[in-house]
Amino acid sequence: MDIEIREEALWKARLLHENNPVVDAHFDLPGELLFRRKRGEKHIIRREYLADWKSAGLKLLVASVFVPTQVTERESAQGIMEDVLCQMDALFAEMRENQELVLIKNRIDLQRLLQTDKIGVLIYLEGLDCIGEKAELLEMLY
Repeated sequence: MDIEIREEALWKARLLHENNPVVDAHFDLPGELLFRRKRGEKHIIRREYLADWKSAGLKLLVASVFVPTQVTERESAQGIMEDVLCQMDALFAEMRENQELVLIKNRIDLQRLLQTDKIGVLIYLEGLDCIGEKAELLEMLY
């Protein structure tokens, strides 16, 4: 069944899209990149995502580094931290291979991004069990 969209609604949507940055606020990209790079793949973002991101007008991607919310007996905070760092390394490797992406670390980076045709990547941790009780590791991750 096709849905009929009035021309006025399409016009408003286009106007909204053109005048505001498009943000994907949660994408589990780092874990996927790590998995695929371990299998020998490279340039994953360029091959699989970049064209779609550009056609959608994506300006900012919030890349979620997945961290288990509970550490089991088989896992340790150290092992989880290693996985976190490996996910981030896989993302950074992909970004080095693709000059159309820029890491966003602060408000100034975001303001600069909006003046370019690049796509920003903001990394966040989905949970903090990887630091255990060592709050000082937050600065290292930053």
